[in-house]
Amino acid sequence: MLSPGALNRLCSLLHCQPGDMPEWVPDDEAAAKDKEKGSIQPT
Repeated sequence: MLSPGALNRLCSLLHCQPGDMPEWVPDDEAAAKDKEKGSIQPT
């Protein structure tokens, strides 16, 4: 998760709006690694 200030700086650098950024959806391999670490919570 990004703070509002970080999101503002990122959008300024990329010349975009927050709604222009796609949602990141992990693939099976990344999800498995994160599950091992306990960083992804089931939705």
